[in-house]
Amino acid sequence: RFQFGSYSDETIVIWDVVKNRRISTLRTPKIPVHDVDLDQSGQRLAIAAKDMVVIWDVERKKSVKKFKPHGKKVLCVDFSPDDRHLMTAGSDNAVRIWQTRDWKETFLFRGHELEVNGATFGPKGEWIFTRGLDWTCFLIKPVGRRQVIHRSPSARQIPQFLR
Repeated sequence: RFQFGSYSDETIVIWDVVKNRRISTLRTPKIPVHDVDLDQSGQRLAIAAKDMVVIWDVERKKSVKKFKPHGKKVLCVDFSPDDRHLMTAGSDNAVRIWQTRDWKETFLFRGHELEVNGATFGPKGEWIFTRGLDWTCFLIKPVGRRQVIHRSPSARQIPQFLR
């Protein structure tokens, strides 16, 4: 229902595609935006901007949380399918998962040798997929007995069940 875009004029626009109208415009003065993700409810927007994550309340049109999860650039953000977690990835070669209730870190993965420029939850949130500038991809089960399910030297070798 919602779509968003980040533009070179330092704005992020959120659209309601069902009603065909602009919901909100966020100005990010002089802060490079690397990634954005809207939660499933359409109420919160996570923004990876420079070295921080900004959580934006779409309805109230204001920032409700800012934090620096990686100490360096944050390159990727992704809400879990149930909106209970937010995943961040950055130039510290790490992937982190945060509870959205209290913003406590619940998971840390450091398997990449270079920046992690992509991370996404699986459709049910039970596994995550990461990709890094080291040309590796990981499929990870972050809950229960945490384990790397698959490590691939390239995205071309992703297991068939993910396609």
